[in-house]
Amino acid sequence: MLHILRLSVFALTIALMGSAAIAVKPNEWKHATEADFQPAEREQTVVTNLGEIQLSRASQELAVLDNDDSIIYDIARLANGKTYIAAGPKGRLMQYVPEAGGFDTIAEYASQQVFSLLAHTDALYVAVSGQESFVEVRDAEHTIVRTIALPKVRYIWDMLIVGSEKDAQLWLATGTEGQVLVIDLAADDPKPQVAADSEQANFLCLATAGKHIYAGTDGEGLVYRITPAAKDDAANPFDTFIMYDAAEAEVGALLATADGMLYVGTAAADQARPGRMNEPAKEQSGKPAQTETPKLPTPKPAPLPADDVKPADPPKPEADQPQPDQPEVEPAQPEAEADDAPPAEPEAPEVKPDPKPTPQQYDELREAIRDRLAKAKESGGIELKPMATRSASRRDSSTSKRSGNAARPGGASKRQGNAVYQIDPQGFAREVFRESVMILRLAMDNGRLLIATGNEGQLYRVDIDQRETTVLADLEPQQVPAMHIINGKVLIGTANPGRLVELTDGYATEGTFTADPLDAAQISMWGSLRAMVTTPTGTGVEVLTRSGNVAEPEEGSWSGWSEPMAIRTAGEGEPIYIKVASPPARFIQYRLKLLGKGKATPSVSTVALKYLMPNMAPRIESVKAEYTKPSSRSKKGKSSAPTPRTKMKIEWKVSDPNADQLRFTLAMRRLDQPGSPFINIAEDEEGKSYEWDTLVIPDGRYIIRVTASDALDNVPEQAKTAVHLSRPVVVDNTSPNITHLKVEPVAAAPGSVKVTMKVSDDLSEIAQVRYAVDGDDTWQGVLPDDLIYDSTNEVVSFTIRDLSPGAHVVAVRAEDNLGN
Repeated sequence: MLHILRLSVFALTIALMGSAAIAVKPNEWKHATEADFQPAEREQTVVTNLGEIQLSRASQELAVLDNDDSIIYDIARLANGKTYIAAGPKGRLMQYVPEAGGFDTIAEYASQQVFSLLAHTDALYVAVSGQESFVEVRDAEHTIVRTIALPKVRYIWDMLIVGSEKDAQLWLATGTEGQVLVIDLAADDPKPQVAADSEQANFLCLATAGKHIYAGTDGEGLVYRITPAAKDDAANPFDTFIMYDAAEAEVGALLATADGMLYVGTAAADQARPGRMNEPAKEQSGKPAQTETPKLPTPKPAPLPADDVKPADPPKPEADQPQPDQPEVEPAQPEAEADDAPPAEPEAPEVKPDPKPTPQQYDELREAIRDRLAKAKESGGIELKPMATRSASRRDSSTSKRSGNAARPGGASKRQGNAVYQIDPQGFAREVFRESVMILRLAMDNGRLLIATGNEGQLYRVDIDQRETTVLADLEPQQVPAMHIINGKVLIGTANPGRLVELTDGYATEGTFTADPLDAAQISMWGSLRAMVTTPTGTGVEVLTRSGNVAEPEEGSWSGWSEPMAIRTAGEGEPIYIKVASPPARFIQYRLKLLGKGKATPSVSTVALKYLMPNMAPRIESVKAEYTKPSSRSKKGKSSAPTPRTKMKIEWKVSDPNADQLRFTLAMRRLDQPGSPFINIAEDEEGKSYEWDTLVIPDGRYIIRVTASDALDNVPEQAKTAVHLSRPVVVDNTSPNITHLKVEPVAAAPGSVKVTMKVSDDLSEIAQVRYAVDGDDTWQGVLPDDLIYDSTNEVVSFTIRDLSPGAHVVAVRAEDNLGN
């Protein structure tokens, strides 16, 4: 039985080989990173930066504005469920009508714009910007119940309401005077009160947490913190503090969360460029472990500087200093790149503060700050510019007051793209997102950050703890200026064209990921497909394959898609192997079908496929043999005889279609002896170059042969070789010959002699002739009679002058082009 079994296996092997020799070592495609999965067609699936394929959020388009050149600036929904949008470029207030799948116009504002809406219980606040800006308050039936005039305001960029019904306040981010205004809604005739006044042209966005209001500016990308004063002070009712100075020129979005975190999104228009800022991740990085974040110690109050101490990084003019019982600490900036790290500032000497700073001390500090800023203006450090309109943006902004790439005093180093910074309750900041987009809106969705962007209309989802970034939606419109989360559903408003799109709180129930065709270069046999998947309860993954012999599946006769093969989680970190049913071919393509029930998504982190192609011979492209460069000569010819070049470097370029390990044999054959055999120079070489010492062989003309073999990775019967010959090379280790040497006096010139000679070499051209008199170490070069050294035979004659009477010794030296 044992002998019969062996014979059967041997017969099976022969049958599998057929007419082509099959390679022993299989090749493998492996997709496991974001970059690997990038070339594919995706429907309702996304690829994260950690290299995982998942179902996308379920989405549907609810309505479209009637003009392609249209913008949805903001979205609001009342308690009664009615949804409103602020539309442009013609200022319109519109209501979304689900039954009709469209919008009804509630109001049109001639020569004005509506950039911000705010729903508060059953009232809708409409911010109307123009030459005469105002805020309308409309009831559930759209009736205007109140109008708040803002005569000195050109733009209202954002609104929020804080406080209870009895003491509610309406906060406004405005431009072009760069002010945050507060309106007491309980007053019968409310007047706007300035809570913060900035040098920047516009406050663009607002957020609130606890007793603090946060406001972001354009121009220099500042984040202000505004806090009602601890004590009633009619002159200074608010404490303002610049808590962050972003490297980018504009803060476009703010988000304050219940855990005390503040998220700052920047929107510098000059940093929004097509395409990804960074290449997709090409390496697997894993995921961070879930650990408890250590609590940072509460910073101690910063002491006031003494009279002789220069204050470091002061806030802007008119920004009030913190009160004695509420010490403020400026947050740390995010860590800069190593190459961009600014030099360390010398530590200021420690100064003990007075227990209770007096108003006079604050006045002195403010005066010192004003002096520093005045000097900066005189030196050109601060340059005020008129407001410029930013194209393709949801808002206008002023240009930065500083130019160039240098970091601003107290600010982070400027980097490419825009960022989202996370500032914790202690004031420490870190960067959690950066991309070449404008960040227009921020929202928190089930503990993960949503980032609405322009100018490519992408909605990003960032899991900060897992360091996972996903393009949640890649929309046809170029911008996503509006985003609103309602009952777990995300409403987004787009621009150019203006569309209202809803992302539900669950995942799509089905999605596909179709990889680009994979090219094996030759008709190949397919091994098993290996996959790493995670399939929560109620989810699944199916894989399909097809194959063909032309690059485009739709242009040639490919096999049909195979029957779906289900993949289920086997165990944590355990791969699943699926037998590929598609016939042998040059190209193969796989498709993943992800299935779910809306509440969870499966995840695919690795897809690998091995294939076995016919063993093909190596391919040698070239063989080059050259003598190594001669050693450098000493100056002025004061040297001993030149060193002959006896080392010849042999180099070859080679490739193998099967990526087999190759070994090389080098041989030489003498050309001037017909019928002479090849003699090995070296065997079993691993590299692609070899230094050959020609002193061990006779002079002559030779040809070099390089043989490449893939026998290491193939059985002997299937091993392949490739052979390539060099051009003829000369081996010459013999010096030139000097004959017919004559020395004759020159009768017409006493003290002069004429030297003549013939110089020849069997194989190499003559390179130079030199002479020396009476043992002098300076050798004088001479030219041949035909003035050029260009052959193996030269006639040389020269005259030596100014010789003293008596006997002299003349030495001559001839050198060929190989240094003999």
